[in-house]
Amino acid sequence: MTVRKSVVLLIAVLVVFGSAGVATASSASSNSTSLSVSTDAPTAVEPGSTFSVAYTVSNTGDSSKEGVLDFNSSVLPAGAEVVEISGEDPSGGQFAVIKNPNATEIVYSEIAPGENVSGTFTVRLPQNITDELSLSADFITDDAGVITTSHSQISISSPLEMSADDTEVVQGETTEITFSVQNTGPPQEAVVDINETTIPDGWNITGLTGSSENTTSQFDGIANPNESEVVFSEVSENNSVTATVEISVPSQAAPDTYQIGGAVLVNDGNVADHSIANVTVTKNVTEKYDQDNNGLDSFEVLDAITDFKTQELSSFELLKVIQSW
Repeated sequence: MTVRKSVVLLIAVLVVFGSAGVATASSASSNSTSLSVSTDAPTAVEPGSTFSVAYTVSNTGDSSKEGVLDFNSSVLPAGAEVVEISGEDPSGGQFAVIKNPNATEIVYSEIAPGENVSGTFTVRLPQNITDELSLSADFITDDAGVITTSHSQISISSPLEMSADDTEVVQGETTEITFSVQNTGPPQEAVVDINETTIPDGWNITGLTGSSENTTSQFDGIANPNESEVVFSEVSENNSVTATVEISVPSQAAPDTYQIGGAVLVNDGNVADHSIANVTVTKNVTEKYDQDNNGLDSFEVLDAITDFKTQELSSFELLKVIQSW
């Protein structure tokens, strides 16, 4: 009889503790599934700028929750920092903002059923940042640990914008290509680099110059065809600078449109923006009318005069034709 009672008691203990274990797991699962975090972050930011990422924590369960919204500041790039943290609980619940070298978080003592609370983290970036930002924040509870993580990808957009002017040149002559850089951000150094790999064989850079639309931007005078770049020590805010490259086109260059590339470099060679200039090579006016390649004859010169009368040929070009005749 005593043995039977002991067995029954043991079974009862196992059932009670087993049930309690199941209830605890169910409670943790309920806790984790009833809380969610959404993010409101910019899609792109500029180097040196300050921006905010806002998180909203929602409780869709039927009981109050407490926990911590933890911003993962450890993933910030070198030189970036969290400069401000703010929280909001519309129901008047208590929360605490913690900001120190070891933590950037907001602790919520109570998130009521059906309630949304928010937290905003303001980040300041260094000027030399170029890589995309990958930010995240965890919501942590005592009983379940990290129950949800919210991620955001933010690209870096440079305040420097480059454009290029298209041009037309006759075989055997020289042309100029202008690359312009507009700065909508804070003053910074910029280098306009001509992509030599886009210059066709036989073409040569014969000159490089730089200029600024006003005196607040500094041009160092470093314009070396051997380096194919123009260095601006400072491009001021809301100012534009230009780099002009002079290129000689060989007489045997095939009539066609060629693309010459340029880029604006910052922070030791990082590309902030790039552009392409279309260079259209036209046939030498003399060769255009010398149809049989045996030298111009009177009939071919008359063709040129006819084109001049219909404004298809300039007086300068007609003069060249007559001189070659």
